[in-house]
Amino acid sequence: MAKTDPQSNVLDILEVKARFILKDDIDIDNRTININSAITTKSYDKLSRSLTFLEGLSLDPITITMNCPGGSVYDGFAMVDRIKFSPCDIHTRATGLVASMAIPVLCSGKVRTASRNAYMMFHEVSYALPFERLTSADIESKHSKHLNQQICRFMAGHTKKDYSYWVKIGKHVDFYFDSNKALELGIIDEIQ
Repeated sequence: MAKTDPQSNVLDILEVKARFILKDDIDIDNRTININSAITTKSYDKLSRSLTFLEGLSLDPITITMNCPGGSVYDGFAMVDRIKFSPCDIHTRATGLVASMAIPVLCSGKVRTASRNAYMMFHEVSYALPFERLTSADIESKHSKHLNQQICRFMAGHTKKDYSYWVKIGKHVDFYFDSNKALELGIIDEIQ
């Protein structure tokens, strides 16, 4: 009976486990994670588990490919923080549509690219209160203003445009733009 390499068996088991647990959102061989749905607690959890898995294999760069309509500001900032604190260099890549809160997630990569046909959309925060009993328009307005300021400060720190630009550009409108404009704004470093 031929002896097998125990390390090879461990890697085979890890790959099967990863494919089962993480499903199709991770390409282990190319160290790529796909975000193809709205930003939610569930998608944050999946991203975090995928990053942890790939970080455990090596500290080589990881690519996050995004085709994402946006979603929860809170979960989006959790993604941003998880990416920023990774021991690996994280490359982010826009394909399809990267909108709303997905823009700051895209901007959190060390290297940021977009496909030629990618589109992006930026707008001010729309806020929904998590508890039905809290329906005050004042609370909603004050908190939305705070979240908008936080996103605009983040964008100013990660692009070629200042805070006032981001406040103005997303005010009361969905601002759509292509890869060329994203490159001009400094959201991405290169079009591929």
